[in-house]
Amino acid sequence: MKNDKGQILIEILVAVTIFAFLAVSIYSLIGMSRKTSRMSIQKMQAQNLVQEGIEKVRSIRDYNLKNGLEYDANTTPGIPAMNRGAYIVESDPLNNNIFQLLSDSTGSGKDLGNGFTRYIEIENDVGVLTVTVTVSWNNDASQEKAVTYLTNWKAP
Repeated sequence: MKNDKGQILIEILVAVTIFAFLAVSIYSLIGMSRKTSRMSIQKMQAQNLVQEGIEKVRSIRDYNLKNGLEYDANTTPGIPAMNRGAYIVESDPLNNNIFQLLSDSTGSGKDLGNGFTRYIEIENDVGVLTVTVTVSWNNDASQEKAVTYLTNWKAP
């Protein structure tokens, strides 16, 4: 009888130890899953912001071509044609359906809120605009980048 009491105590300790090990493992797994999910959401948001930047520059190019301007003209007074440099894309204060390029003199990009910053770089190489859009977050520790090439679709 005395040995049975000791054996039951050991069985209880083993069961509690196994339960504690499983509980800690499950808790760690849930924590890692939440972190991975948060990182995936941020990456998806960054990819959308990159695409939005490319579409805004494409919109400027298309607006120019539809209105008889050179495809690489800039609709912002005082800023030369799209050329090598860093830019910020903003809505035109007079017409929200038109985007304008503003020179990014600091080279730090546009703070988009929620910790995201978008940096647009344009190079103009004889009829082809090379547009590179980079979105960074987590204090520039993470970033998404895309490059596209825009041409003059009205050219012969």
